Amino acid sequence: MADKKSEEKSTGKEQAENGSVNWNIKARKIILKREKDASFTPSDKDIVIPWEGKDFGGDADTRYPDEKDLSKFLEKHSDKINHGDLLTVPGEDRAGASTVIVYHDEKEKKLKTMKNPDEKAAGYLTIPFEILKNVTNAMEKYADIYNEDGFNIINMHLSGKDDFIKEKLGHKVHSTHF
Repeated sequence: MADKKSEEKSTGKEQAENGSVNWNIKARKIILKREKDASFTPSDKDIVIPWEGKDFGGDADTRYPDEKDLSKFLEKHSDKINHGDLLTVPGEDRAGASTVIVYHDEKEKKLKTMKNPDEKAAGYLTIPFEILKNVTNAMEKYADIYNEDGFNIINMHLSGKDDFIKEKLGHKVHSTHF
């Protein structure tokens, strides 16, 4: 088994290929910078990757990138992206409204994306169980972006393995989803 430092440095692509996903590696916010975002100035913490797919953004039906374009993007940039990372665009009124969550598909052994489920229908971010089912400390995973610059994570669907659940309910939790 690899040591912790090498696991943290391995990329989503390497993890998918060798089947040893580091579920707990810190999630990051990755900005998809479109041509129309030329005036956007990223913060020091932002990871910015140019978006080369079809333009998107605007109303609720078009605010997410095309799935084929996302697949190409993940393939091209898989060395920079990990399970749980958040892909978003600058300039949205509600930071979670156009967010796409990256996850490692265990069956296909590759990175995929899902749209923000936005359970509150208010443009906030929901991290679903599919993302967190193998994570043992969701709060730590998302600590660097939780509530950052209005980027509010409102819902986290935790597994029974999560440290928060164990701390609050004890180690003999049998449920798999909270």
